[in-house]
Amino acid sequence: MKKILGLTVAALMVMGLVGGGTWAYFSDPEATGNNVFSAGTLDLDLNSGDDTEPVMFTLLDQVPGAADNATLSLDYAGNLDGKLDISFSAINNVGLADGGTDEYGDDSGDLGGALEIAPYIDVDQTGDFTALTDWALKSNGGVDQTALQWDSLDSFASKSWTSVYGGVVTHNDSDNFTIEWRIPTTVGNSIQGDSANFTVTFTLQQAEKP
Repeated sequence: MKKILGLTVAALMVMGLVGGGTWAYFSDPEATGNNVFSAGTLDLDLNSGDDTEPVMFTLLDQVPGAADNATLSLDYAGNLDGKLDISFSAINNVGLADGGTDEYGDDSGDLGGALEIAPYIDVDQTGDFTALTDWALKSNGGVDQTALQWDSLDSFASKSWTSVYGGVVTHNDSDNFTIEWRIPTTVGNSIQGDSANFTVTFTLQQAEKP
């Protein structure tokens, strides 16, 4: 009888050991905080964003010999570096407002061919072109850092400049875009009563990562 009881106890002990094998190892779970992927921003503001479509020129009753400039601020307000593209629209030349022929027998719009401009990016914001610092836009679509490039307004029609700085522009930086203009004294009477209008488009593109 003792022998049978001893076997029974031994069997229960084995079962207990088998059951103990299913226990989990020690553990200490931890979790990360809220993980976030955030896209950067490219934000180009014109005149500090105070006008969605700022106007650089509203020049009336100009005469041969007149000259001046207009400036627009370019503010790179995002948090990513970018590349700046600039393009001119077609030039809309308009003759006399009544569409008739003026006293000089001319009913076409000639101002765009006579008016001369020199657009540039005023990097140091001095109000004057600075060689080797500022970027002059040429009417052939190129850029120059040695001198302003004067040409007729019509010569800039539908032209574009890609990555005008020759590299990236830094976020949170600010430059000025300036157009110098002049009407030569040699233009004669053909531009009387004429007008010309155009738009300039600025596009900030994401700079490629190295």
